[in-house]
Amino acid sequence: MRGWRRWRVAAGLLCALAAAPATAARAPDPAAPGPERPPRENEGRRLGGHTFLLSEFLPNPFITTELSSITSLGLAFLHVPIAGTASVSTYDLAAFSQAAQLQLGFADVFALRFGAAANAESGTTPDAALVAGAMLGYAFGGGAALSGRVGRLRLTASFDVRRRNDYDFDIADAIQRSAAAGTVTTATLLVNTATLSYRPGVQLAFALGPASGIIAHVRFDHDSASTAATASVAATSTTLDAVEAGAALSIDLRAASLVPVGLLFSYNRVSVIHGDGSSHQAGAGLFYTGRYHLSVGLEVRGRFQSLAAGTDETTVEGVLAVRYFW
Repeated sequence: MRGWRRWRVAAGLLCALAAAPATAARAPDPAAPGPERPPRENEGRRLGGHTFLLSEFLPNPFITTELSSITSLGLAFLHVPIAGTASVSTYDLAAFSQAAQLQLGFADVFALRFGAAANAESGTTPDAALVAGAMLGYAFGGGAALSGRVGRLRLTASFDVRRRNDYDFDIADAIQRSAAAGTVTTATLLVNTATLSYRPGVQLAFALGPASGIIAHVRFDHDSASTAATASVAATSTTLDAVEAGAALSIDLRAASLVPVGLLFSYNRVSVIHGDGSSHQAGAGLFYTGRYHLSVGLEVRGRFQSLAAGTDETTVEGVLAVRYFW
């Protein structure tokens, strides 16, 4: 009997020793990162129980601290009438842009933002490259926003300034001037255009419920562009004033079904006050909403713009936006 008891005690000790490593493995690691802190109600881009998705095609109405990267790729189709006929020529262009922006929010009331971008555009066929040429450019700017909240409504006033420099390779114009002069001239082959933009605006966000919300905005755009003088061409300057207005519907499926997916639908209209250039654009986006502090979304939009009498441009653009909030 005593032997049997000793055997049972030894077996129990062996089982305990065998289970000890597994128990230790299941113990929490103090150095491991903890779960994401849930956002406070009406903090950052949360309003009325809804976590808003932000469109790259509309201004941000929220006082957030964030760092964002925006990559866009677009195809444009330029429709130009052929003089003396009823026919229209179509030229295909491609464009690429990479931008980054930092916004700093203070006390859910005031925000400062800074950004920079680089872009390129060119015709995709020999005819398009000859007529439309190619363009390289960069831009930088900043802005400020002042915001207040009442219940499920947030109202924000903003003012942004942007400087843009474009370098256009105008092959067709250089050929025409060379033919007229009877000699090769490259004075207009590379043209530098600098544009300074001022954009005061008002934005609002309204939470319809935990799963959806609306963003709307209206903004005044003033662009002042100047083209540098060359050896044979004098400097020129133009101004363009427009009113821009739009809205977006933000839908977070996670709030209703726990699926970490969000949908965004947007519309924007730019109305030039004097002259041509007015445009319509509509877009849709698909977003990952599994983490509040990270937003990853793909937006696609179509835009139709009237450039001059009989000349218009249709653009299809895709944008990949990654935002980190803290």
